[in-house]
Amino acid sequence: MAFEYYQVEDELVARVQEKIAASSLNIEAAPYPDSEDEYKRAVTKARIIIGFTAATFTNKSTNEQAGEETLTVIALIQARKKRGADGCHHIALLVRKWLSGYMTADCGRLIYKGYKGGEMVYDPDNGIWSWEMEFSCSKMFVQDPDPDGPLLDEVTINDQIQNP
Repeated sequence: MAFEYYQVEDELVARVQEKIAASSLNIEAAPYPDSEDEYKRAVTKARIIIGFTAATFTNKSTNEQAGEETLTVIALIQARKKRGADGCHHIALLVRKWLSGYMTADCGRLIYKGYKGGEMVYDPDNGIWSWEMEFSCSKMFVQDPDPDGPLLDEVTINDQIQNP
């Protein structure tokens, strides 16, 4: 099966859900939702929303594309508190512990990149704190060969090369 970006999201959400289930924390984890309504639903307990946000490519070939693709993944932490066992900052420490160095099936080990306040750190209308953790991982990307392209069936060596 060909790689899809959402697979990284799903695998990381499953890992975080597994860690939450093994703890006594009252937290939920989910992938970034497909609709804004789902994204804006009320936060009744602390939650971690994990989503793929970007991919950059560094070419390592002078011919067909072959290189390294770096994926960026965000873990958005939303909670009613920022301190304490069920606050954003403690949850962030757990997420960093659970995901840093974790290797997904289709990507290299996750590298922790940073932690910062979200677009709206505190939403006074809903009483919610939001903080974002950024991770990245790298994978190889190789251009699919052209099935209709020419096949190399003969190589001619330059006969002008002479030994000294």
